[in-house]
Amino acid sequence: MSTRPPSGWRITLTWLSRGLAAFGLLIVCLLLVVLVSLPTLVKSAANQWLPALVQQITGIEVSWQIKTLQWHQLELDYLTARLADGTTLALLDGSLQYDSLGLLGGQLEQLRIRELHIVFGSTSTRLAAAQANSTEAAARAQLDNEWIELPALNQLLTNLPIKDISIETLQLDHPLLQARLAVELNAQHWQLLGQLTPFPATQITADVPPAPPWNLNLQLLANGQILAQISDQSTLLAHWFIQLQQDATTTRAELRQVLILPELSRQAYRLPPEIRQMFTAHPVLATLDTLESTATLTVNNRFRLPQDLQLEAVTRLTMAPGKHLIRRDLPELQIETQATANTLSRQWQLKLQHQQDAWHSQLSGPAIRLQLPNQTLDIGPWEAEIQCNPLLSQCHASASPTLRFQQDQDQQHLDGTANLPLQLDWNRVSTTDQPMLTAQIQLAAQGNLRSAAITSAWDMTSHLQLTLNRTGPLTLHLDDTAFNASPQPIEQWRVAALHIRQSGRFGATWDSNQLETPFTPLSELAFDLDPLTLQQPERIIRTGASQLRCTVDLVQPLCHLRLLLRPSQWQQWPLPDARLSADIRYNVATTQLTANPEIRLGNGELQLRSQLQHQLESGAGSWQFQLLNSSIVWNKLGLNSMPDLTGVDILSGELSGQGWVDWNLEQQRFQPDIMLRGDNISLVYDNRITLDNWQFLMAMRPGSEGNYQINSQVGGDTLNTGVEMTDLLARADVTLAHDFSWASADIRELHTRLLGGRIYIPAVMYDSRKEINSFGIAIDQLQLASLAQLEPSAELEADGLLDGVLPIVLTQQGPSIPGGNLFARAPGGTIRYQTDASEALKQSDPSVALAMQLLENFHFKELSSGVRYQPDGSLNLSLKFEGNNPDFFNGQATHLNVNLEYNLLDLLSSLRVADDVINRLEQKYQ
Repeated sequence: MSTRPPSGWRITLTWLSRGLAAFGLLIVCLLLVVLVSLPTLVKSAANQWLPALVQQITGIEVSWQIKTLQWHQLELDYLTARLADGTTLALLDGSLQYDSLGLLGGQLEQLRIRELHIVFGSTSTRLAAAQANSTEAAARAQLDNEWIELPALNQLLTNLPIKDISIETLQLDHPLLQARLAVELNAQHWQLLGQLTPFPATQITADVPPAPPWNLNLQLLANGQILAQISDQSTLLAHWFIQLQQDATTTRAELRQVLILPELSRQAYRLPPEIRQMFTAHPVLATLDTLESTATLTVNNRFRLPQDLQLEAVTRLTMAPGKHLIRRDLPELQIETQATANTLSRQWQLKLQHQQDAWHSQLSGPAIRLQLPNQTLDIGPWEAEIQCNPLLSQCHASASPTLRFQQDQDQQHLDGTANLPLQLDWNRVSTTDQPMLTAQIQLAAQGNLRSAAITSAWDMTSHLQLTLNRTGPLTLHLDDTAFNASPQPIEQWRVAALHIRQSGRFGATWDSNQLETPFTPLSELAFDLDPLTLQQPERIIRTGASQLRCTVDLVQPLCHLRLLLRPSQWQQWPLPDARLSADIRYNVATTQLTANPEIRLGNGELQLRSQLQHQLESGAGSWQFQLLNSSIVWNKLGLNSMPDLTGVDILSGELSGQGWVDWNLEQQRFQPDIMLRGDNISLVYDNRITLDNWQFLMAMRPGSEGNYQINSQVGGDTLNTGVEMTDLLARADVTLAHDFSWASADIRELHTRLLGGRIYIPAVMYDSRKEINSFGIAIDQLQLASLAQLEPSAELEADGLLDGVLPIVLTQQGPSIPGGNLFARAPGGTIRYQTDASEALKQSDPSVALAMQLLENFHFKELSSGVRYQPDGSLNLSLKFEGNNPDFFNGQATHLNVNLEYNLLDLLSSLRVADDVINRLEQKYQ
């Protein structure tokens, strides 16, 4: 049974359904109106409010002007942004094409930009460096521990969020680089074309036109090839080729790079001045020709670095043939690559290979010659082998280069060959108490030396080790250093082999954090010199074991030198033993050399202490010394043969002194200020002359006009030549020319007691530049009795005193007395001469008989003697007597004239000190 609603209800439902339909239609119309007007509403809001909202949220200053916003297209008039580091972006006339479904899926159709200008801020480089430093540890941990997955390369191009990107002008501005590029990116081809200007700021000058830019062409093809090249207006500078291949598990890349180095070096004018100066100072860079690299890299698509990397790479650096000059403050340096017998290659080559078990690399270089005007160094072809574990935490390197060197200068030739085996170990995972880096060099060299003075073969060995701990400074150790030489005879000198060897191990550290004193020695660098003998037929010099110890310091190196000379012989002359010890210091900053040599001679009897300093740049220096009170007795000095050689037997004596010497080598100026003193000097000469208790004092100082002034005093108790002189004293001032070409003397006092009287010289002025010099000798109270005793065999007896003055004339022929006179002092004296000889004379000649009878007992009141002496030794005495003989002619007054001729030189040579005098003197000082 069906029930139908009333008719009123039917009408109501009909209107209700119609109303709902009309409302639905209205809603649809409203939705259509909203959808059509929404882009316009969004555009207005985006232009007006969105830039301020973005700046408030991100802090980035941004502004833009949307020209058109539609459901399938967005057009911009401009867009500008300023980042936190000062980088600014400016976009002009950009459009983005898309469809609704693609936009919801994150895929855009096309992006077109007429101009995009990016100016990098001044702080962008520093911010990038800071960010790199802050993430370095995390990046290292990621490389060591995390896996890296490579995307599928065939999807890299096709899965771009924008199918087609085109930028008509991409302008990049940075202090290091300006670029103006055109960019095209799509699923089949990526391309960047345009111009690069490196270091643009350095090319802004008023008088030089700007340098032309470089051309860049960079392309990435869908087949996995990457092509790139840089050229100037007409020449290729560099190009790269990369071929990428990938399958389901493995990715492989093949790289080839070529750099045209001469063309790149000609672009050096683009560099900043400080870098450009380096190219100017080192034009050897212009001798390089081509740098070529090839590499094959294979990894799994999921891998870890570096252990899963498989790499084979070869890099070759080719040098242009021929000689190339480097000009500096030093003389010209020539660098030449040498062709070997097997190859004409002038290439440096690096081969690098990495498999899963280890890294292997081989570095090889050509023969190279470095040549200065007088020096040549040849480096033979060499190779270096390097092996590392997969993580590069442990490495070992070895090389054995061979060096040949030659020097020819000032008639001296030096050549040699050196082998330098090198071992290097790297341990990055070591603990703090183990070395992180160890390098060892074993030097072996040998060669020849030829000069006007010496010709010798030589060889040298040494071992050098460098160690770097993880937490400590660099440590250097040097040991096993030895130098040997086998000289040929030198001017008839036979020289024993020379051996110098290092004693102990030298160590030092270098801390780069300590700017003031980065170099710290841990021990002394010491060398020992073995005993050495130099011998000729009549000469022999023996040295003992000597040593040199140095504290190596980069600011003030200090060395201690100890030299030993053993007793030696020079012809018939003995040389005493000697010991030299000195601390030698050098100041690098001031080029000041200082030393304190101490010398001990003759069993240590003679001791000299001194201080020396010399300024190398100015050539000025000084030497201050002190000669301690030292014995000069032959046997104490170990010179026992000197009495037989010299005839001088020194029985006692002491020598002391002090002073200093200033000099300037450039001005050839020496200024001495020296004082020497001798005390208690007693000696015997040739058993003919004795000196007892003599002293001398000498001071030498700078005088006027660069000459030397010497003040001296000499004195002694006795001088016995057969005629004894006592109480001797002489004082003199001597002027010596700076070139020792002349001398002048002012003898202020000279006196002695002789033959019971006194002889003195009141003043003497002597000048070697004069042909004639003269002075007078005063004689006071000379005893005739002592004078008569000079010839005991004459049996002459006399008494009385003589006074007088003798003029002395000095010429080139010798001394002479042109005419002097001696007079007897009142009341006179007596002469008694009665011998067998006088009796014989009486019988031979009557006139002589009267004179002999008168002299038997002659009492004189006056006596005078004329004295004349010639340089050949001739002495003439003209004697005049006035007196009487009481026993002859009843004492009648008599005048007697006698002329005597002698050769004074023969007389002096006949005089001889008595043996008992020598014995007493020797016993006194035993």
